[in-house]
Amino acid sequence: LAGEIVAATSGQSYDAYVRANILEPLSLKSTAPEMPEAERGKRLATGYTALDREGKREPTPFFQARGIAAAAGYASTAEDLSRFASWQFRLLRKGGAEILKATTLREMHRVHWAEPDLETLWGLGFAVIHRDGKIFVGHQGSCPGYRTALSLMPAEDVAIVFLANAQGVNAGQYVRALYDIVGPGVHAAVKEKEKAKTPDSSLRRYAGTYSAQPWSGEVAVLPWKEGLALLFLPTTDPVQDLIPLKKVGEHTFRRIRKDDTLGEEVVFEMGADGRAAKFSHHSNPHERLRRGP
Repeated sequence: LAGEIVAATSGQSYDAYVRANILEPLSLKSTAPEMPEAERGKRLATGYTALDREGKREPTPFFQARGIAAAAGYASTAEDLSRFASWQFRLLRKGGAEILKATTLREMHRVHWAEPDLETLWGLGFAVIHRDGKIFVGHQGSCPGYRTALSLMPAEDVAIVFLANAQGVNAGQYVRALYDIVGPGVHAAVKEKEKAKTPDSSLRRYAGTYSAQPWSGEVAVLPWKEGLALLFLPTTDPVQDLIPLKKVGEHTFRRIRKDDTLGEEVVFEMGADGRAAKFSHHSNPHERLRRGP
């Protein structure tokens, strides 16, 4: 309905108006207000169904929004959505007008309506989410074969873009996890001008993916802050599930507890190529499956 109002008021088609007044001025060259059929099998990823009972997905028929294109027809890329987020941060910071007035954008980010449980809050076109004392604004998208999410944290100038070419994917869960992983580091680097803490490059010889059978599928070993970290996979909360390690000897590490005291040992065995071939944790052996970067 909003798209039809735009067309009736402007005297142009919705597609033409949006391209001329929003997409082109913001240089969103890879964004279209309708699913680009000409890009099927090329830049447009094939959409898939949710997992069935046998853990398989099937391709979905091509989705054309047509009459509801203004609500559910947009196709874009992570790069273009990042530009869209940067425009919002820029406008909120400098004020004035660029496509919209800054005051209009602030009004869109402000809470106008709440679900009866007071947990779901809405601005104008944006959900407003309070989490861990921070305010995020954004929107999720869904159409046959695709799930997406854009989440902005205006106070830190940090945005997360998530795009999936499958149904049955919790896009909100992914943007939360992605923010928890990279958000604090980006904020510190951009706003606080802190120098990033880079792990010792020698720790890369331990990095990789190892078997975690029979307890889990796999366990990733990765450089993390000044040491290493273990991450048993699969996980839906990677930051909370990280097990940080401190080096205490030759190829020997110990788990860092929440009170910063040291726990059990993790001991690596090195291969002929100078990289770790296995490690033991709680006396359980974990063989290397794939080497890290």
